Amino acid sequence: MDILRSKGVETVDATHILTEVFDKPYEDELVIIKWIFKVASRALEAVYEGLKPGMREYEVAAIIDKVLDENGIVDRWFSTIVAPGSRSASPHAKTSSRKIGYGNPVIIDMGPVWMGYDGCIAHTFIVGQNQYWEDIVEKVSHALSLGLEEAKPGTPVRVLDEIPRKELRKRGLPDYPHLSGHPIGGFYKPVIADFVNYKLEQTRIQHGVYV
Repeated sequence: MDILRSKGVETVDATHILTEVFDKPYEDELVIIKWIFKVASRALEAVYEGLKPGMREYEVAAIIDKVLDENGIVDRWFSTIVAPGSRSASPHAKTSSRKIGYGNPVIIDMGPVWMGYDGCIAHTFIVGQNQYWEDIVEKVSHALSLGLEEAKPGTPVRVLDEIPRKELRKRGLPDYPHLSGHPIGGFYKPVIADFVNYKLEQTRIQHGVYV
């Protein structure tokens, strides 16, 4: 900034404008975000129907990418992640050529980008049957649901992070080294974590959807 000013270029602080733009979506933007989520859901359904023991990780990633591409979402925020077994514990694992074993938990993490809006969405699958991992997934899903019950305007965001962590500790599971959630679309709020101090707000639309 100082260099620009020294050359006679006038600069203006646009922080307040950028804050308004990236704070929460307008109605037209929410339509785009819903479309990204809808297509991502189709991709996850395709994985559910086609995932089998013995498939290679990159073959599963190809299922995701094919559905996204066929629906016009050809850009990615990051390469599609398929991480089975012990590698599912890594939030940012890389897809490889390894085969997926029976009973493995598999993390699918995709980053579709459409019209400049991103949709980072992750989901856990169990290949075949594995009672241990099925119980873990059920406990985590229940804990997150308890947190989401408090998702209403005025609720401190950190509450949505504290509730599931407390529930999982109560059920004998260790804490997880990641956020409880984050927005999609490229917006910076709300990050569901214990280090944020703001409260949930209603969107700038009239349908009672909260962000």
